[in-house]
Amino acid sequence: MQRINLYQTACKVLPMMALILSACSPKVTTNIVRDYSKRVSPQQVKIYEVGDTVPYGAEYIGNVMVTADRSPASKCRYEKVIDMAVKATADNGGNILSLTSHKLPGGSDACHEISGDIMWDGDTTYVHPNTTYVRSDTAQVHSDTAPSAQTFTLTKNTFYINAGYGNVSSKLYIASEHKAPSSASRGIDFNIGYDYMLNRLIGIGVQYSGFKGTVSIGPDCSHYLISLVGPHLVLRQQIGEGRFLLEERLCIGYYNLFQWAYGLTTQNHGLGSSIQLGVEYLLNEKVGLAFSIGSVSGSLNNDSVELPDDEKSGIGRLYVDMGFRYHF
Repeated sequence: MQRINLYQTACKVLPMMALILSACSPKVTTNIVRDYSKRVSPQQVKIYEVGDTVPYGAEYIGNVMVTADRSPASKCRYEKVIDMAVKATADNGGNILSLTSHKLPGGSDACHEISGDIMWDGDTTYVHPNTTYVRSDTAQVHSDTAPSAQTFTLTKNTFYINAGYGNVSSKLYIASEHKAPSSASRGIDFNIGYDYMLNRLIGIGVQYSGFKGTVSIGPDCSHYLISLVGPHLVLRQQIGEGRFLLEERLCIGYYNLFQWAYGLTTQNHGLGSSIQLGVEYLLNEKVGLAFSIGSVSGSLNNDSVELPDDEKSGIGRLYVDMGFRYHF
């Protein structure tokens, strides 16, 4: 009787064990938008947990998901699931696995399930499978040709300063009966600012934009300074992961007109805005040279000048600048 029970038990248990042993491994699914060959080994892939900040400028290649598929708990441990995602990252040309979600085991599901972004950080040297590299401390010798384009990975912070030529497009009045000559509209334009990039495309910052001009009628000469100070929104596009950047800034802030002559000063203030378009050439990952064009305008609370009914108190200008960028 005992033998029959053992036999019956074995008949029930062995098929279940066979089913478990034949169960599938967790399922790996990838969605690739940039097609690259393998560039690093899985051991060189960097893992960023959910919420970590990846290096600024890292290129997005695609995403990977590891999900449960009738898998025993031994195959669904976190380290096993991570290893599978890391291998998929390396196989698709990435060297960063940035986790975007992590589902913990619970209830009847004994598996960890993860998803993440496959990315490429340009700090790692790209070695093409068909090219042989011999590296030393001072030189790199290779057969055939090496990749000619250098990849620049930028930091989140940028300090910039520009200077150039500006031209006031509005009518300038010295007094209620005097309209300034056209030469008064030309002057020196300059601006200085700071950008903080929230991601590789969008950032915020603060800037000061100034314009210095001179007004002369007969023997009299007066100077004026137009200032705009305020926060700005910045958009940036890196062309081909290379040396060129496109940048656009929109600023709204405090607008001021300050005038002085013979020790006497007057000033008026209001609300102003500016739009700046530029292109930057990177000398290296920290330093760049830029060319910018832009427009600045604003309204002023000015009661000292009597204007025609169809005119309002305000000054606008256009400018062309050359600049310096420092990324840190």
